[in-house]
Amino acid sequence: MIIYRTKFILKDNKIFYYVGKDVKNNKKYLGSGKLIPWFKRNSIYIQKIIIDTASTKNELTLKENYWLNQLDCCNNQNYLNINGYSSGGQIIKNYDKWKLSLKLAVPKRVESYKRSCAKRTKEEKLILSKKLSEANKRYQKNMTVDIRKARKIKELETKSKRTTPQRNHESRLKSTASKKTWEVRKANNKDMKEYSEKVSCGVKRYKASETAELKFKRQYLYQQSMYRRTGLLEYRGIVLDLLNQNKDSYDIYRYMKENTSLHVYHVGIKKFIEFVKLRYTI
Repeated sequence: MIIYRTKFILKDNKIFYYVGKDVKNNKKYLGSGKLIPWFKRNSIYIQKIIIDTASTKNELTLKENYWLNQLDCCNNQNYLNINGYSSGGQIIKNYDKWKLSLKLAVPKRVESYKRSCAKRTKEEKLILSKKLSEANKRYQKNMTVDIRKARKIKELETKSKRTTPQRNHESRLKSTASKKTWEVRKANNKDMKEYSEKVSCGVKRYKASETAELKFKRQYLYQQSMYRRTGLLEYRGIVLDLLNQNKDSYDIYRYMKENTSLHVYHVGIKKFIEFVKLRYTI
């Protein structure tokens, strides 16, 4: 049972270390840290040195904790240890090193996934897609009404926070997917009728089970995202001030037309005034 320190020298002559414990004293074992695989592949020289020994497992963990604290491995950027104590990588202390480990691990996982997908035949891909669709259907059936409502509210909240390029990209993906499904269903009229009936029944059930509070929240999130997208939400304070001065909707419309670059209409300003009166205190 030993405490070791592994030394990694990269191509640009930068040196990094990793401190760990080894029960079996395996010469090929360099460490189980999240950053070790990347440094193992990209190092020109690797050296493992024994810095301490122990006779029992408890003594081994105590000595590992001692050396980790003595060398300040967690805070020192030249050391690859994410934790400052012997925990097996369960609790993260240095978040910068943890983010770096994820960044280095993601490309490798993507490449392995692409290689595994390339090896599959068309029949295997069809079988896999069928299994995934069946599993998704089973999950949707077992979902309760409360979970569906919570997911819908969360989806609306995330939609309101999306940027314009993200919305455009999502709309393009949805349009291409809907065109493909429409072409498939158009070939078979029976499937199209069954699908439309299922969708209409599902929408009716959801609307019937929706409470007034959830409906109010859904409507509020939709209006908020719409006015944020058009830019009117930034002027709610000005609208409140004008309403406090007993200005009517036409005066506010004329003010917005003259002092802002927004494309506004009187009907839209009236609806925005109703939204401000309902959602914000005057």
